[in-house]
Amino acid sequence: MRRLLFATLLLTIPLAAQPMENENETRVFRHEVELQLYRFGNFFQAREGQPEEDVIGFGTEYRAAWRRAPGQPDLYGALNVLRYGGEVGETSYGGRIGASHYGEVHSFNVALDRQENGYSFDVGDRTASASITSLTGQYTYRIARDWEVGAETYLEWQRFDVDTGFENDYQSLGAQVRYRGFGRIVRPRVGYVVGERDVETATESYDDRYWYVQLDSIPHERVTASLRYRGRTRDYAGPRTDDRDQWRLRGQFRQTDRFAWTASYTRERTTSSVASRGAFDTDVLFAGIIMGF
Repeated sequence: MRRLLFATLLLTIPLAAQPMENENETRVFRHEVELQLYRFGNFFQAREGQPEEDVIGFGTEYRAAWRRAPGQPDLYGALNVLRYGGEVGETSYGGRIGASHYGEVHSFNVALDRQENGYSFDVGDRTASASITSLTGQYTYRIARDWEVGAETYLEWQRFDVDTGFENDYQSLGAQVRYRGFGRIVRPRVGYVVGERDVETATESYDDRYWYVQLDSIPHERVTASLRYRGRTRDYAGPRTDDRDQWRLRGQFRQTDRFAWTASYTRERTTSSVASRGAFDTDVLFAGIIMGF
């Protein structure tokens, strides 16, 4: 039986929460379509020395946002579809609703997301598809001219269309600090998150914790970029411990007010305290075209 692929890739997919906007955006309603291309390296998480399989995906997402007046919070929603190629041959689809506000002092973003056929799972001689429901919340407060502090939480529920024993619930809570004193050229932030995943098969349950350092940059009014390193540790009930080091680079070039190019690259290496489990690398390359209306 091919190893089950958990939905960790969900967190690396660079889906924007809501449509892009200008700093002086005055439209009450805005919407856009993004055409997406993915390359998932080592999709089934094969260990070193085992054959790896890469998967190509093609996706589309429609995003819309509404605000009552300038300076007011956004109410937004999205619909998306992603087709996996090769042996996977699954089509994922879903939607998201949320609310956000980015002010000079207070900022927040909260979203509820639902994905069907989230990923393909080989279970015996059958393929199981995951239904993934998640709730995300972030809040930041500007405590001084150059400093922001924030809190974040993430809740997730995974269910499958066949009996796998891997149905699970996840919850996490974290904090972050951001420095704005360097201007728009570079804005560093650091954060720390603790979480817990409760799996039906008890030995697969784990506590996890991770820290990250991220550099956000706006070197030009039409260019944005970010670089992030995350060090993550999972302590399983097994018992075993996995370490997962991840790098992520993102960028966007806004060619016009309504048209943009975007791309990202994420690479993660996983090692286990159990020698027989070995180590493996995965990566995700993403490119997209955003067309606003």
